[in-house]
Amino acid sequence: MALRTAAAGAAVAAPLVLMPSTASAAGASTTETAASGPHHWMYSDDDNPGGRVDFWPAQDKLRVCDLQKDGYSAQATIGPGGRNLYHLKGKGKGDCQTFDKSDKDLREGECFIVTIGLYKNGQLLDQSWDWAIWRNDNDEKINCPQ
Repeated sequence: MALRTAAAGAAVAAPLVLMPSTASAAGASTTETAASGPHHWMYSDDDNPGGRVDFWPAQDKLRVCDLQKDGYSAQATIGPGGRNLYHLKGKGKGDCQTFDKSDKDLREGECFIVTIGLYKNGQLLDQSWDWAIWRNDNDEKINCPQ
């Protein structure tokens, strides 16, 4: 639980380092397959998940999608050791934001903290926040110790 609290503070307070350069069109599928290889995903932790984050290590591709038209935006971060390399924001039902290795290559084999949460007017909907630690491994789906 201590890691969750520490990571939550880092996720909310950390400055943005780099914004994604590509965005999917509204209404884009949140279940499309980026390519072959491992695929990690998780939903926001609210009772009717309003966001989803996907990560494909082989392409160093991270995507967040806002799943509901409810006034909240789904936001995700990824970074090693609590430092955010990317902060993505989906801005309405069906809106997805994506980055891939054309933006910045993530170090192979390294563990990254990934977070997702719903925000409105800059405020986190507390029960929506979730996190995981995923390894950037092109061949196997491996979680890192938590």
